[in-house]
Amino acid sequence: MKFSLLVILILLLLIAGCNQNNQKINNQVQENSNFMKVNFKTSDNVNIVGNYYDVGSDKNVILLHRLNMDKRSWGNFPTELKKNGFNVLAIDLRGHGESGLKWNNFNAKDFNDMVKDVEAAITFMKSKHQGSFFVIGESIGANTALNYALQGNVDKIVLLSPGLDYRGIKTDASNLRIEVLFVTSKDDSYSYESVQELYQQAKEKKELKVYDDAGHGTNMFVEEGLSDFIINWLRK
Repeated sequence: MKFSLLVILILLLLIAGCNQNNQKINNQVQENSNFMKVNFKTSDNVNIVGNYYDVGSDKNVILLHRLNMDKRSWGNFPTELKKNGFNVLAIDLRGHGESGLKWNNFNAKDFNDMVKDVEAAITFMKSKHQGSFFVIGESIGANTALNYALQGNVDKIVLLSPGLDYRGIKTDASNLRIEVLFVTSKDDSYSYESVQELYQQAKEKKELKVYDDAGHGTNMFVEEGLSDFIINWLRK
């Protein structure tokens, strides 16, 4: 009888210990959860998935990745933005990541329709927050950001390695009426040459940051201080 009671007591202690460990694990997951996964539809009914970082701010950032990448390509940058008081939405553009369609089958029109993804992302963010809205894009995402900004629905844009024509998404900054920051690197020759022309076209407040050997798009974040430079520029 005593042996049975001892066994039962040991089992109860083990169960209690497991529950405590599970609780610790659950708490750790909640504490480390930096964002919420969200999804919404575009005007042409494409499902877009994004990581949403909410700090209850009036400063809002949309992040647009490059071709054949996804929302994870931004690395720690969304977290840095969040730490500095920005709500952030990093989306998978149509045809990429967890969003609908497959980019491998896209023609020029399909790529240009990515601007509808930005429109839907802005609508989502405006349903949550008021204030200022910024779009940051890299490569094909930069072209998409610029073309969306021509509508005048955002306050500032940051363009990492834009080009005059990526997959049929052509750019022209002549009619841009908001502030723009261009970031490029000399070793990325096509983007570097494109940015020279786009910078000259832009008539409003504009800034240009050029590296010598930093690569393309988010690869330029290897350069110390780029994250802080962008964040401080958005705050101006």
